[in-house]
Amino acid sequence: MMKKLAKGLGIFFFGGGIIAYASMFSTAPLEQRPIFIVLIALFVIFLFLLLRKSRKRKQQDFSTTAQRDIPELGVTIKTTVTHDIPPKEILRDMRKSYTLVQAQNDFRILDDCIRLIQTTTNFETFFMRSELGKQKALTLRQAEQARIKGIRGTQEVVTTMFSLAESQKERLLKASFEQVKQKVSSLSTPRGKKNNWNKYLEQLQKYQDEFDIDCLDLYTEIVRYIEQELELLEK
Repeated sequence: MMKKLAKGLGIFFFGGGIIAYASMFSTAPLEQRPIFIVLIALFVIFLFLLLRKSRKRKQQDFSTTAQRDIPELGVTIKTTVTHDIPPKEILRDMRKSYTLVQAQNDFRILDDCIRLIQTTTNFETFFMRSELGKQKALTLRQAEQARIKGIRGTQEVVTTMFSLAESQKERLLKASFEQVKQKVSSLSTPRGKKNNWNKYLEQLQKYQDEFDIDCLDLYTEIVRYIEQELELLEK
């Protein structure tokens, strides 16, 4: 409280001094004006430092690296996750409003998101659940940072969720392509085949920006295959 009062008085003093010296400058004799210029400059510097000091950074960046083996996928995930330490005010408010029951529900939703992004072949479902899962993971991480009882080990939860959201994109491409390919092969009419390929191609183009460089070759290969199939069906 005293610190805030002192800062307020300091800002008032230096700000008022700048205004006062600026008004005196216009009426001062020419030989005295350099003195007022120096004083105004000093007060501006002091005010700037005071304001800069009072604007404390509300968030700190930190990153951690975690590794996790997932036998069912046959992969080892090693990822560095960077995020923010929430401001003390947010953590304080969370301690008041966030409950263990909410945390349990968020864990349930997160588990469901992880299950879906490892199994779905639907692009919209995959990316919506990826974002929801990330949101829930970060909420749980924040709850642990707020020291809510019963919530532990959320750093690994965040790392796993963010890692799977990236690593499962390749699986999504392969599985969805094979699914459409099998469906097309079961159809008898060229029109039906074209419709299915075009619908799938539209989905690929809609989510093109979601596939980073790790999936670019596979993405390009699938698109080329579809375009060649469509050309053959036109003949």
